[in-house]
Amino acid sequence: GRGGSKNLAIMDADGSNVGRLTTIGVIQAVWSRDGKRLAFIRQSEEKIGGASWLQVFVMDADGNNVKRVTRTPSSKFEPSWSPDGTTISFTVEKLGSMANVFQIGADGNNLRRLTAGPTFDGHSAYSPDGSRLAFVSNRDGNAEIYVLSVR
Repeated sequence: GRGGSKNLAIMDADGSNVGRLTTIGVIQAVWSRDGKRLAFIRQSEEKIGGASWLQVFVMDADGNNVKRVTRTPSSKFEPSWSPDGTTISFTVEKLGSMANVFQIGADGNNLRRLTAGPTFDGHSAYSPDGSRLAFVSNRDGNAEIYVLSVR
């Protein structure tokens, strides 16, 4: 779920050899396709628009070089790496039932809104070649899968 912060950890499939990567609270994490970096969601220590929002961060797979990627006054969820590791899509939620999909460079540049509307658009995933993005939307009354071009 989205509640409760946790730390990222490394461990073997049998639960042994646990190694913690962070000492900050995080709620969601995803590996880059090459396994060299992680994108994750955590509350920003810096106030943006007078509040601490959930933001997208990236770090190396060993826990070094933590960098905040997003800096807007809204909470972000569900990061997803592009296959080439240059961009991250994510969901921005507003008012609990309205959400839209955005994309940003892994370096924090080139923020782009990909969907717009008063319904839920989220749970995005890149196609294997990175040219399209699938996402779930209830814009027609039911939760359905949609695809859009991101090139």
